[in-house]
Amino acid sequence: MRRPASIAGPASAVGHLAFLLIAAILPAAGGCQSGYRDFARSVESSVAAGDYAGAARFATAKADKKSGDEINRVAYNLEAARAAQLAGDYAASRDYFARVHDDVRPYLDEKAEAKITEAGATTLVNQTTAIYRATPVERIMATTLDALNAMAMGDLGEARVQLNLARDWQQDAVRRYTKNGSGLEADARARGVPVREEGVMAAVAPYYTNLQDLTGYADYGNPFASHLRGVFLLATAADAADLERARFELRQVVAMEPSAEPVVTPDLVAAESGGLREPVVWVYFLTGRAPSLEEIRLDIPIPAGNVNYVAAAFPRLVTHPDPAGTARVRAGAATAEAVGLASVDAMVTADFDRRLPTIVMQEVISSALKAGATYAASREGRDGWVQLAGILYQALTTAADLRAWRTMPKRVLVARVPTPGDGRMTASIGGAGPDATWTVRP
Repeated sequence: MRRPASIAGPASAVGHLAFLLIAAILPAAGGCQSGYRDFARSVESSVAAGDYAGAARFATAKADKKSGDEINRVAYNLEAARAAQLAGDYAASRDYFARVHDDVRPYLDEKAEAKITEAGATTLVNQTTAIYRATPVERIMATTLDALNAMAMGDLGEARVQLNLARDWQQDAVRRYTKNGSGLEADARARGVPVREEGVMAAVAPYYTNLQDLTGYADYGNPFASHLRGVFLLATAADAADLERARFELRQVVAMEPSAEPVVTPDLVAAESGGLREPVVWVYFLTGRAPSLEEIRLDIPIPAGNVNYVAAAFPRLVTHPDPAGTARVRAGAATAEAVGLASVDAMVTADFDRRLPTIVMQEVISSALKAGATYAASREGRDGWVQLAGILYQALTTAADLRAWRTMPKRVLVARVPTPGDGRMTASIGGAGPDATWTVRP
C-alpha cells in the first residue's frame, strides 16, 4: 500500500523520540490512567450503594492527594465535590467546587482550551495526557450544584453568583463548541491521514448508534439550571428586573422541557403579576447516575508503509439504569407528583456526539503517526527489536480518555407545593428506599 509522503518525514523523528523516551513515558501514562479508573469505579460503586459518607471520605482524600496533578485534578475534585454534597457536607462540597472553578475559570475568559506542547504529547502518547478541563455540561452542572450548596448554607448572595456563572458557561459553550471539526480534519489531511476515504468513521460508527436515541437541549441548555435560577429570582426578587429575568428563565424551561409546564406555569403567572402571593417549596429529585465512558479497541485502516492496520482506542458512552420510580411530595394536606425537569443523559449524550468527530480524528492522527514512526524505524533498523519496540509502543500507549464526572445525576425531577403551616414535609420515590422527611421554615 502506498505510504503518504507527509508521514515519511516526521515519522523518523517521532520514531526516534518515541523509542528513546518509551521507558519514561509508559509507566507514567499507564499509571495515571489506571489510578483514575480505579478511583472512578470506587466512587461510583459507593454512591450506587448509597454509602455517601464513605464515598465522600474516599473521594476527598484522593482529591487532596492529587491536588498537584494538573492533568487530572479537575476530574478528582468534581467527584469529591459531589460526594461531599451527597453526604450533606456542603462546606466541603463548596471547597472542592471552588478548586474546579479555579482551574476552569480561565477558559471562560477566552483562554485557549489547548496548548501546543499538550497537542504534541497527546499525539505522541494518547489523549489521557491532556489536561482535563471538564466538559461544557459538567461546567454548567458544577456551578448549578454549587448554588444549591450556597442556598443550603444560607448564602443567597453567593447562590446568585453561581447561578449567573452557570448561565455564563452555557453562553461560553455555544460560542466555543458548536463549530464543526473541519479544522482538525484539514490538519489530518495535511499530515497524510485520508480519514474519510479510508473508512475510519464508517469503521467506528456501529459503536455509536445509540447516540441518536437521545436529543439534547438546544445551545447547551440545562432546564435544571434555568428552573433553579428562575425560581430563585422569583423568590428573592429585589425589583421588576429580577421578575423579568425569572420570567425569561421559566419560559426557557417550558421551551426545553414541555413536560415541566404544569409545575412551571404557576410561577410564570406569579412572575408576570408582581411576584409570589404565598410561600412555596420546590423539591428537586436528582436520581440515578449520568453516563460514563468505557474503552473500545479496534483496528482501523491507516496507510502507513506496510503497516496497514493499527490498533486504536476510543471512548464509548454507557448509560446506567435509574431504579427510581414516581416521586411524590406531601406537605400538610397537599400532595404533588414530581415531573421530569431535565435529562442529564440527553445533555451528556448530545455533547459527546458533538465532540465525537474530533475525538476520533485525534486518535486517528495519533495512531497514524505512531504507525508511520514504527514503519520508518523498522526500515532504518537492522534488528527486529526496533520494529518490536515500535509495536509495543503503539500497543501500550493506545488508551481512550475515560475521564468524566460519574456522579452527576441521570435525571432531575421537580415538585411544587405550598409551604405547610407546620413546615413538615415528606418525599417518596417509588422503589427507591424509605420516605424522606424534613422541616422548612414557613
